[in-house]
Amino acid sequence: MTEKHDIKKDKVILIVDDEEINLKTNAAILKKLYEVDIALNGREAIDKAGEKIYSAILMDINMWGGIDGLMATREIRKIPGYLDIPIIAFTANTTPEDYQNCFDAGCSHFIPKPFNIEDFKTFFLKILG
Repeated sequence: MTEKHDIKKDKVILIVDDEEINLKTNAAILKKLYEVDIALNGREAIDKAGEKIYSAILMDINMWGGIDGLMATREIRKIPGYLDIPIIAFTANTTPEDYQNCFDAGCSHFIPKPFNIEDFKTFFLKILG
């Protein structure tokens, strides 16, 4: 049985991913709980974070064509107001070294791909209320 959650429109999550299917899937899940913005690459994520403070950022780590998720996370952490904002690493790379690289870059949490949808929603409800 699926729980019904109140949508928390005062919380906005930035989803960063260069794969359209991942963006659509994650946005569809999270829009049931929060407001959602998307960024198609690391550069766009940095720019959007510079324009407003998000409640959390779901960051794909392995993006191609420029700034990957680790580099984007390092840059976003330099933006005033982002010291304590959750930045969640989202990747299929799950070795201990991958985890450490994400945390060293400034990610506060880690969600491995693939994921269980109910666990995914519960995770966000836990960290954002």
